[in-house]
Formats: sequence, structure tokens, C-alpha cells
Amino acid sequence: MEEHGRLFREGRREEYVRLSQKAYQAYPNDYRVMNYYMWDMVGDYTDNVPEVLLANQEELPFLCRRTLEGCQDAFLRMDAVNMQGKLLHAQGRTDEAVALYKKEIPNWYLTCGQKLEQLFAKDTPEYARQLRFNMLELGAFVVNKKCSELWFCRGLTLKEKGEATLAVCAGLAALWGSPFFREFFYETDYYLGGFASGMARKLQKGQGDEDVIEQLRRIGEDAVRRFREHEAMDPVAREILNYDFLDFP
Repeated sequence: MEEHGRLFREGRREEYVRLSQKAYQAYPNDYRVMNYYMWDMVGDYTDNVPEVLLANQEELPFLCRRTLEGCQDAFLRMDAVNMQGKLLHAQGRTDEAVALYKKEIPNWYLTCGQKLEQLFAKDTPEYARQLRFNMLELGAFVVNKKCSELWFCRGLTLKEKGEATLAVCAGLAALWGSPFFREFFYETDYYLGGFASGMARKLQKGQGDEDVIEQLRRIGEDAVRRFREHEAMDPVAREILNYDFLDFP
């Protein structure tokens, strides 16, 4: 499904939906294909329209049930549980959806990254590497949440969103005035790069001020460039940039 992933990243929805439909027709017993088909049917993992879920409420439970009864892949099984909860919520059975998620889906402390960190003794290189990787990955996750919080939860106008974003960026950049932060918390540039670039994408999509968008793009690019300068002494810095944790919508 590499082609599906490429089309998805390029935002060519009609094409990748058509591809997953054809793949499911050709391979109806392939659970991974089934998973792509199921999520494309409702518009991916977020912002699912209840009417779309309800329009497919006969086929979706069938796909979920097939996955849970026959598939041993834990990730695909969890996706099926996720879909069951979304459908329950669309049907007005939100309490059941919440209970299902709490029962079947692990919390933050039971993730693979956390368990890997706890696998190693704290005085080992393996522990140090996993700890730093987790810190950077979770930092990117928090940055994503902060972008959404500013965008959706504050009641700001488009202009105010741009101003708030620049203010947050200035605050993060000001930390570099301290030698302590430059030596011990240079990860700030990783977070700053993600925040500035993420908000630039949101403002671009929302038709915000082009000057603000360009400022944010430069801030993001400069921050990631500075972070890359630490690759030689911190292999985790190089490793984390091979992932797309900062490439959120």
C-alpha cells in the first residue's frame, strides 16, 4: 500500500479511496487492506462526520468483527476497536464508546516507547537512548496538541491565531538567551520547529496572513537547522528527524 500512502500524503483523497476500494475487492481477506478500506470509507482517524459513519453502520461492524475474530495483529485489532467506538458515538451511545476505549485501549503509560524505556536499567546507554527518544517524540506530540488548542479552543480570530503563534515562538526562541538552555535543553529547537511549521500549515489552509505564514516557515526551518547541528554529539537527534512526528496536519 505504498502508493496509497503517497496519495494520502499528497492529499489526493479520491484517488487513494478508489485504490483501497479496488484493493479490498481484489483481496477481501487481507486484514491490512481491509483496514485501509474501512478508514477511507469514513475519512481517516479524525474529524469523522457522524452522518458518514451512520450511512455505513451495516458494513463497519462487519469489518470490525472480522478483524477482531480473525486477525492477530494488535494494531489492526486496536483500529477495529477504535472504529467501534466512533460508530457508537455517532449513534448517540457516547458513554458506551468511552467505556469501550477505557477497557480496550492502553493509556499513555502503557505505550511501546514507555515499556522499552522501562526495559533497561537506568545506568545503561540503552536506557538513555530510549529516554531521549521518548522525550522528543512526546514533545512533538505536545506541540501538535498545542497547535490544536490554539486553533480550536481559544475562540481566537484568524489574525489573533497568527499573533499568538508568533508570541509563543518568540518565547521559545528567547530561551536561547540562556547558556544553560543552549547546553542542556537544545531540544527546544525541535519543538519550536514543529510548532512554527504546524501553525504555518494551519494558517495557510485557513487563508491567513501570508507575511505571518512566511515568518513562521522561516522560524521553523531555522529551528530545525539549529537542532540538526547537534547530530554529531547526539545520535538520537539525528534519529528522531528520520521520523515524521512533526509533520502533523
